[in-house]
Amino acid sequence: MGNEFKKIQLRSIILFASLILGIALYIIVLLTGRSNIFMQENAASLVRASNRQMELNIDSYLNKVRKASALLFSDSTSYTYDPSDDSVDDYTKLQIANQINNNITDLSLLDNYADFAVIYSNDQVIGSLSKVTKSMYVNGGMYHAFSKILDEENNSDAWVFGLNGDTAHIYYFERYNSYA
Repeated sequence: MGNEFKKIQLRSIILFASLILGIALYIIVLLTGRSNIFMQENAASLVRASNRQMELNIDSYLNKVRKASALLFSDSTSYTYDPSDDSVDDYTKLQIANQINNNITDLSLLDNYADFAVIYSNDQVIGSLSKVTKSMYVNGGMYHAFSKILDEENNSDAWVFGLNGDTAHIYYFERYNSYA
């Protein structure tokens, strides 16, 4: 009888241990599954929030570029100047060009633009252009190329990526009049 009691006791212990182990395994599987779902939902939410923040930052930067461009031409001298006008003497043209260049420098230094310039129909450039942009138009034709882009867009402004294969820059073009 003592032997049977020990057998029953051993079976009870094994059954109880198996039951506890089974319950623990069930709880672990349940909790792991729920935590995976929770982590996936949180990760997806964080990615959506991050994408939205990037979108807002890009929109803000693009609007800042547009505002800087508009500020440049808030002075009538900037948008009425025509370097190809022979009725204006060279000294006056130089003074106007220097004034426009100073305005461009003031606006471009605040946001550290690589290219910030006015391109005129005679390919005169007032402002600053990066070496990359200058190297694309060593033989001239910059105004014609940019004007063609704006004409294709049927708009007075355009955002351009991949200009002449350059994918490191994004350009904003805006036409102010028939010669700039």
